[in-house]
Amino acid sequence: MRASGRRCAYLSCSILVFAVGGCELQTADFSENDTNDVEPGPIAADDAAADGDVGEVGGGSDDPMMDDGPDAAGGPPMMGGDEMFDPADFVMMDDDPSDELTDMDAAEFDPASTPDPAPSPPPIGGGGGGGGFVGGGGGGGGGGGSPGGGGGDPVDPPPDDPADLTPPVAKAAASAFWGTSPLTVEFDASFSTDVGGEISSFEWQFGDGNALLGEVVTHTFTTTGTFPVTLRVTDAGGNVDETELPIIVAEHTFDPDDEVSENEARRFLWQAAWGPTPADTQSVMDLGFEGWIEAQRTTPQSLILWADQQTNNDRDYGGRSPAHIWNDNCVEGADQLRQRVAWALIQIIVMNQQNGTNDEGNGYYYSKYVEHAFGNYRDLLEFVTFSYHMGNFLTYRNNKKANPNLGTTPDENYAREIMQLFSIGLWELDRNGTLRRDAEGEPIPTYDNDDIIQFARIFTGLRGASLDWPEPIVNPMEMRPQDHEFGEKQLLDYPGSMPAMGFIGPLEDDADQTAANGMQDVQDAIDNVFYHPNCAPFVSKRLIQRLVTSNPSAAYIERVAIAFEGGGPYGNGVRGDLFATVKAILLDPEARDAAYREHPMYGVVKEPLLLRWGLYRVMDRVDRPNEVFPFRISASIWGVSGDLGQSFMNSPSVFNFYTPEDTVPGSELSRLGVKAPELKIHTDVTVMGMMNRLRSEIVTPNDEREAGVYPYLRSLSDDPFQLVDELDHMMFFGTMSHEMRGILTDVLEQIDGETDRVRTAVWLSMASPEFRVLR
Repeated sequence: MRASGRRCAYLSCSILVFAVGGCELQTADFSENDTNDVEPGPIAADDAAADGDVGEVGGGSDDPMMDDGPDAAGGPPMMGGDEMFDPADFVMMDDDPSDELTDMDAAEFDPASTPDPAPSPPPIGGGGGGGGFVGGGGGGGGGGGSPGGGGGDPVDPPPDDPADLTPPVAKAAASAFWGTSPLTVEFDASFSTDVGGEISSFEWQFGDGNALLGEVVTHTFTTTGTFPVTLRVTDAGGNVDETELPIIVAEHTFDPDDEVSENEARRFLWQAAWGPTPADTQSVMDLGFEGWIEAQRTTPQSLILWADQQTNNDRDYGGRSPAHIWNDNCVEGADQLRQRVAWALIQIIVMNQQNGTNDEGNGYYYSKYVEHAFGNYRDLLEFVTFSYHMGNFLTYRNNKKANPNLGTTPDENYAREIMQLFSIGLWELDRNGTLRRDAEGEPIPTYDNDDIIQFARIFTGLRGASLDWPEPIVNPMEMRPQDHEFGEKQLLDYPGSMPAMGFIGPLEDDADQTAANGMQDVQDAIDNVFYHPNCAPFVSKRLIQRLVTSNPSAAYIERVAIAFEGGGPYGNGVRGDLFATVKAILLDPEARDAAYREHPMYGVVKEPLLLRWGLYRVMDRVDRPNEVFPFRISASIWGVSGDLGQSFMNSPSVFNFYTPEDTVPGSELSRLGVKAPELKIHTDVTVMGMMNRLRSEIVTPNDEREAGVYPYLRSLSDDPFQLVDELDHMMFFGTMSHEMRGILTDVLEQIDGETDRVRTAVWLSMASPEFRVLR
């Protein structure tokens, strides 16, 4: 049974699951008498995993010795630098581990090492592999034999220039897919390719009667409507290819003062929280969007405290790691917005757990992101820079000044990443996030290799605090002046640069070469990147991508960047205010207006951990409801990385689980320059692993461990239409397509038993592309 509805395009159909909305539908047998967490599933019992569990899709093992171990401790250290994850423990889209990047991989990412910069920052991380994505399929097939194959027939010789017969590939990117009139959009065809040849012309038809020629063009739409923009490219041999992308021009209808409907509150909580609960939904309806955000500012913080971990140990509860406490905070914490923002921030300024710093230190480190989530980005950068954890992760703890006698130079790792990933990025940006270009139309690098060398000289002399263990890991690093470079340093020079002209003068007098002056050098370097014009749009776009949509318009980015700089309706005159920035993101018309959601590229694929904890909240799932204990969530932390492709503070490198520029290679998304970062870890392996885990955690537990909404859903199960309607509101906030509703009701009419019918409905709903994409 298949559906062919309008959602079978772009983001919504870019995920392979058991599903609804364009993918093959398979039903499950859920017995009401089953008592095991993992029960017979949609795949026959004879393909059970080797460990004996029945019904696990794609195999896998529950044996801890066969798993990747606890995510919080016990595994190999996940360090920065060249130490990377074991491909056997973490499955990325690309099957070739040699393609994975290290934190020191400057050749691909440094502007200085890219003689001819691409029109936009190159995608980070490999591609390929992984079936089930738009245009996807896993890798290329290998053809066999010689030309002409096997029959011995004569083979015509190839033409003199085979490239002349190969058509080009048209690829079109847009600075915005939607917006209000007049909407000015920059269209970029520079990613288009022609094997062995050269593209001679780029023709744009804008769907409003206007056309332009050029590789990069700008057009303004002056009326509302949906406009099919077509790019037609022609190569020197006369071969042609074209592609089309829609542009929606609409008027903003969102009014922050309007009453909030129940479904709009649920949708908002998928963006601003770890999913909706009835209580939080009602709170948003009562307070309004802005009122709820303001209330979150003063809600007590849910931190990862050593005392909480120790309490578990005292109760002989098997020991608790920071990951366990974080799980509970995501699902139960009252400070939902703060928790979501902290998780977004640690995917921008990435650090993973390290065995050498123990659980107390790891919990302390993440808690600082929670504390700074509504604070100032500059303060967060300062904490990170002086953190013992980051010093270990990016290898600049105990970094020493150059020693000509030994031929050593300072470590450049953090010097590179604080610019590339934490603050300003690779290319100079306008305030709206679009690339600035030179007179030849080429993007302008923000820094070069000489700048990295200068910054590396700044980050010398830092070491752990001179205190008894474990105090050094929960206190800022201190300066050892004899290891610090006190010579002159030339940092980035830009209008209004901090320090002035980016220059730090030398301190040649021994009396001036103090720890305090060394620390001031580091503070100057933090200021240098924080006050850079790129910082506001760079950070703003990444936060938008984590909370609302992977492809924000340039206008959206600019409105949020203005708030980051302290202006606009939500700014308070202070640069770097994260609370103002997040408020601007969530209350922007692009986040709230319904008109934009009709665009096939709008929205964001729910990352696996948001999917997991969101379902805990939506389904009112409680692991241990009858225990008097401060943690309701006892979900396993074993094997999470393998099943989901991500886990708490377990990014394989400083480049996160995926990058902001990731898309699906060879797909329609790639042709249109559409970003879908989370699909980097939605592989055939993780999709199966995720569904097995969600099935055992959410769908099939019995008795007191059953999802709290099941009794109510069972009361509706006699009427499949009513059951589907309730799930539409509960899980899809009223957006389920007619095609999907038809499929679900047809299936449910064939299922006997209240519980099996409810389980099947929930199972198929959570597996569907329509649920997986937050629109």
